[in-house]
Amino acid sequence: MADRVPASIQIGGEISAAVFAELLHIIAFEGLSPEWGGEPFDAESRVVGQPLALFDESCAWGKIDNLEAFCVEKCLPFVRWSGSYPGEWSPERLCRLRRKVRPHRGRRAMADYFSQTVIRPDIPRTAMTELEWRVLRDMFEHEEVGEDIYFFASHGPNDFVFLEIVEVRRLLGESDGIASSVADLVRKEIGTCDPDAAELELDMSVIGFESIFQDIIRRSALDHVEVEAAWTCSKMRPDGFGGAATLITADDIEAVSTAGWLEEAIARLSGDAPD
Repeated sequence: MADRVPASIQIGGEISAAVFAELLHIIAFEGLSPEWGGEPFDAESRVVGQPLALFDESCAWGKIDNLEAFCVEKCLPFVRWSGSYPGEWSPERLCRLRRKVRPHRGRRAMADYFSQTVIRPDIPRTAMTELEWRVLRDMFEHEEVGEDIYFFASHGPNDFVFLEIVEVRRLLGESDGIASSVADLVRKEIGTCDPDAAELELDMSVIGFESIFQDIIRRSALDHVEVEAAWTCSKMRPDGFGGAATLITADDIEAVSTAGWLEEAIARLSGDAPD
């Protein structure tokens, strides 16, 4: 008999009508609801433009394998939380980033994908607004290096941030008059959330952490920020390995991935590369 615990999953990113139709079948199979103890999720439960929030009060092993595998396949970012089981495991919070994957045949066993990421150089604490600092430390792990902050992610940056509404309003007030893409996003989300809501859910894939660092560069002595990511997998899956590098400046955000470079190189071999 399976050990059962409460579990929830938040799914973000752009979900097309076709993908949502597939999601509905998987959500029904998993027996998920739009709220704890609620009725089964259906098409009417969706709020367009908001992350999908799904719940299961009695989830086998605390995992939602079929839905998680589908999100990985469709490059949909998600956060899954599951409760602890006495003597077996502790509470778990699993984050998955959007990532382009190559199609594979006959390999549907669940695997853990990682996007280990480092940010260079260290970011001056004084260069960040209080809101940016609050959001970035939820998206990344960090270490204080004197008056600077070293940001990194052991598994991958977190696309979902949860903030208390009272705290958000205070942080917005302290950021008033400072150009900030994350502040603009927060104001937009506050304007559309339930007036009685106590917590704000932010899907940071809407703007990406790159935009936050670009705002910091524009108002500080930094002239650039480097991002390097290593893509690895717990199984030797053909779509599970690679990497990427991003250079952020005040005027541009440039990125290159190993998969992109290989596609261009293969296109040159076949004569399909653009002139």
